[in-house]
Amino acid sequence: GGEAGAVLVVLLRVLANLGMHPELGPELAARPDTAAAIARVLRDYPFGGPASSGGGGGGGGSSAGAGGATCTQCDEVALNALAALTNLAYYAGGGSQRGGANALLGLPPGDVLPALAPALLSANEEAAAEAARCLGNLARGGGTVCAALLGEPGSGPTAGAARVLLEALVLLLDHGAWGVAAACAGCLVNLT
Repeated sequence: GGEAGAVLVVLLRVLANLGMHPELGPELAARPDTAAAIARVLRDYPFGGPASSGGGGGGGGSSAGAGGATCTQCDEVALNALAALTNLAYYAGGGSQRGGANALLGLPPGDVLPALAPALLSANEEAAAEAARCLGNLARGGGTVCAALLGEPGSGPTAGAARVLLEALVLLLDHGAWGVAAACAGCLVNLT
C-alpha cells in the first residue's frame, strides 16, 4: 500500500537532487522518458486531488491514491515530483555533449498545467511556491507550456487551465508569504 508511495517519494527526491547537478541535470532533462515519467507521476498523484480531500482536515478517511498511497503521501509525492520538474526544467537550452533539448519543455501543456494548478492554488505555501517556481522555469525556457500560458494559438484545450494559472500568478503577487509572491513575480518576469 503506502510503501510504494514512500519509495516513490525517495526516488523523486533523488531525481530532484540529481537535477541540480551541473552535468547530470541537463542529461536527465534531455531524456524524453524522464519527462514522461514526471508527467505521469503528476497525473497519478495530483496535489490536493481526490486522495487528498479526505474531508477537510485531518483525519484519516479511507481515500488513497495510486499505489494505495495515503492522502498526505499523495501530496508529498506530488510536491517531490514538482521539485524534480522544477529542477530539471531549469535547463532551458539542452545538456552537455550528449544532452539535447530539454524534453520537459516539450511536454504537452495538458500533461503539466492541470497538475500545477492545484498546487499553485493550494493553501500550502510550500506547494504554491514550488508550483510557481516550476512554472517560472518552464516559462524561462520557452516551449509548449510557455506558449500555452501566453495564450498563443494552438494551445487547444489547455487554454482554460493556462488562463487560471496566469490569473493566479497575478493574484498571488499579494500573497502574505514572501516566498510565494517572489516565485510568482519571477514566473511573470520570465513570461515577458
